[in-house]
Amino acid sequence: MTYQRRLFHHETDSDGVCHFSNYLRHFEEAFSETLTALDLPMETLPHSFAVTDVTSQYSHPIRFGDQFAVALDFSGVRRSFLVADATITSNGALCANVRVKLAAIDRDTGNSTALAPDLRTSLASYKDDAK
Repeated sequence: MTYQRRLFHHETDSDGVCHFSNYLRHFEEAFSETLTALDLPMETLPHSFAVTDVTSQYSHPIRFGDQFAVALDFSGVRRSFLVADATITSNGALCANVRVKLAAIDRDTGNSTALAPDLRTSLASYKDDAK
């Protein structure tokens, strides 16, 4: 599943270009929609997620009104964390690569915990056919 939508004005800087902070938001939207498509919506998991590391490489601007797509790959699914790679494209151009490390956090204690077994299995074998 590739997450697609258009860029809204409130997500841009004064030049009408996607503000850099929104690339992480776009990743989060795609991640949430992917979990829902896998029948594992975030709100039903026994844990939440904390972003522990983010790296981003910018290549090409997304402008107000442009359609863009976020394709995900899960390059590391471990016991208590995962590493997700987002490829963001628009009109055939690579716009950004974003890598995010997410740790599973127990909702009650706030401590690190194991990823839900169904989630770990689904993400370890997940491949985005559009990539």
